[in-house]
Amino acid sequence: MAGARPGLIVSAPPLTTGGATRIVVAGVSQGAIGAFAYGVPPMAPAGDPPISPSLAASVKSAIALVKAGKGEAVQKFSFSNLLIATHWLDHWTFYCGLASVAAGEEPRMADNTHQPGRRSTSETIGALSRIDDTGVRTALALAKAGRIYDLGLELNARIPHNPEFVRFAMSFTHTPEGTGALSPFQYSVESVFGPLHIGTHIDSFIHVQKDGRIYGGHSASESRDDRGWKRHGIETVPPIIGRAVLLDIPGLKGLGRLPDRYEVTVDDLRQELVRAHLEIRTGDIVIVRTGKIQDFGDEAAFQAAEPGVGRKAALWLYDAGMSVLGTDTTGTEPVPFDDPAVTTHGAMLVEKGVHLIENLNLEDVAREGVREGLFIALPLKITGATGSWIRPVLVI
Repeated sequence: MAGARPGLIVSAPPLTTGGATRIVVAGVSQGAIGAFAYGVPPMAPAGDPPISPSLAASVKSAIALVKAGKGEAVQKFSFSNLLIATHWLDHWTFYCGLASVAAGEEPRMADNTHQPGRRSTSETIGALSRIDDTGVRTALALAKAGRIYDLGLELNARIPHNPEFVRFAMSFTHTPEGTGALSPFQYSVESVFGPLHIGTHIDSFIHVQKDGRIYGGHSASESRDDRGWKRHGIETVPPIIGRAVLLDIPGLKGLGRLPDRYEVTVDDLRQELVRAHLEIRTGDIVIVRTGKIQDFGDEAAFQAAEPGVGRKAALWLYDAGMSVLGTDTTGTEPVPFDDPAVTTHGAMLVEKGVHLIENLNLEDVAREGVREGLFIALPLKITGATGSWIRPVLVI
C-alpha cells in the first residue's frame, strides 16, 4: 500500500510463565507484517529491546501455519489487505494480522454521527426517528414499580456462535502478579476478540446489503473502506429509550416454545395484540418471543434452525409504527431461509431502516406476564461497525 510506514513494537521478546508463551508485536514492520499471540503472562514493560531475528522468524512461522491451515482448528476471514485468523496449536492462541498503515491518517468520525441536541431524521437513523420526546416521556411513565428485567445474556467463549464467525475469546494482557512485580500499583487488563453478532446484540443497517446497496440506496462498495463503514456505522445509532410491547407467540398458542422454522405471521401478531389488550403506537419497540432462547445452552441445537418473524409480519409491524424489532433468536426470522433473496433482514435493515435486536432473554418477562414497559438499550459507539453487543433492560 502506498505510503505504508512501520509500526511500533510494544513488547518483545517472548515471555514464559507456567508453560504458557506470549508474544506481542504491534503495528507493521518491513513487509507490512504484524502479529501477536496471547497466553497467560502480563504485558512486558514499554522499552523492551527491538525484535530479534529469532522472534521475527517465530512470527513468520506462526503466520505460515495459519495460512497453511495447520492445527486442530482454523477460522479466518479477510477483506482487502487485512487478514485476521485464530489458530489453535498446542494450546497456543495466535491472532495474526497482515496490514498496511497509511501514513498520516487520523481517526475518522462518520459524517452522520448522532449528536445530542441535533435533530435526527429517518435518513440518518431510520425508524428510530419515530421515537420523539413525547414518546420517551410516555415510556418513562411506565416504570411505576421500579422492577428491572435484564434481557441480556453473558458473553464468553462457551456461548453459541455462527460457525462462519470467529469464536469469542478473552485473554489477560496485564495481571496483578505481573504488574505487581514492576510496581506497588497492581492492576489487571484483558483483551477481547470476537464478532459483534453473537450474544445479545443489535444490528446496524449496514449488517446486510441488497443488490450492492445499503439503507438509503447508497452503494455498499462506496460506503466502506478497510477501517469500517462510512455510513450508518453503529456509532450513529442513538440511545434507544422507548415503550416496548412484548408479544408472546408461544403463549398465544398454549406452547412453551415455537417449533424450529415456524414463521410468525400477521394473524399471529393480531391475535396476540388482542389477547394482551395492546396496540402498537408510533415509535414502539416490538419484542417477539418464540421460546428459542431455551436452546442457548446447546450450541448445535441453537444454531441448527429457529423460528422467527416472517417478512410480511415484520413489514406489517413497521406499517403499524414500530421503530425497532427484537426477538429471542439469533436470526430474527425463520432459519434456514426459504429464499435468501427475500428476507426479514433485507426488509428491515435495507428497505425500512429498522434495527434488529437479537438473542434477548424473554423467559422471565413471559413467565410473569409482562406485556409492556420502559425499554432501554445503549449500543457501543464503535466507529464503522455493523453491530454492537448490548445489555438491554425492561423497567415496569
